Amino acid sequence: MRSRLLVCSGLLLVVEAATVTAYCGLLFRCGCTLLDGMAYCNVHNLRGPWCPWCSQGMLGFYVPFAGMTAGAILGAWWGLRLRTRLWAGLLGGVAGYLSVGAVAAWISARIQGYPL
Repeated sequence: MRSRLLVCSGLLLVVEAATVTAYCGLLFRCGCTLLDGMAYCNVHNLRGPWCPWCSQGMLGFYVPFAGMTAGAILGAWWGLRLRTRLWAGLLGGVAGYLSVGAVAAWISARIQGYPL
C-alpha cells in the first residue's frame, strides 16, 4: 500500500499544482483561470475586493495549498484503505483536495471579509 500511496501522492501533487489557480478562480470568482493563471485576477484591480489567496502573497497562497495537499494525501490514504486499487486512492485524493480547498476558501474569505 505504501508504494501506491506514493504514486497517488505524486500524481495528485501534479494535478493540484496544475489546477489550483483555476480552482481559486472557481471558488472566489476572482478571474484566475487554468490557461491565464492569475493574469485577470481581481487582485490587479485598483479597488477591492481582492482575492483572499492572491492578495496575501506567497504565504496567503501556499498555506491553503499545503492544507489542500494534506487533504489530498489523507484522502488518497483513505481511498486506498477502502479499496487497494490506485483509482480509489486517486478518487479519494481528489475529494480531499477539493473539500479542503473549499473549507480553506471559506475560512480565508471570512477572515478577509471577501464576499462569497
